[in-house]
Amino acid sequence: HRLHCVQNMGLAEIEDEFDQQVEEMIEVAKDELHLIPLYSSWRAWEAPEPTLDDETHADLLEALKTNNPAAADASREGDVRQPKANWQMAVETVADAEARKAAAAEKAAAAAAADGEKR
Repeated sequence: HRLHCVQNMGLAEIEDEFDQQVEEMIEVAKDELHLIPLYSSWRAWEAPEPTLDDETHADLLEALKTNNPAAADASREGDVRQPKANWQMAVETVADAEARKAAAAEKAAAAAAADGEKR
């Protein structure tokens, strides 16, 4: 979009379009040029998918262990044949557990309310 504006607009129009001085835009662009080699060296696009035994996803692994021990073992051992299926299963397991807890809490509240009406 910026390239199109630079090629087809005057300075005043560009400044109005981006609500910024052209000089400021040039400085920002120069700063961004310094980031290109860094982004290239980081190679973030090659980052591996997280595994189920990542510390930040311990609750998902625990849920998967409970409901599908074989899948949890495969994930822990580095078997990456179906990591997305394992993740999906773990997420669904956690969601199911939360839904069951919520339903049980609603049932308990309804029973308590009914008990209170009987008294």
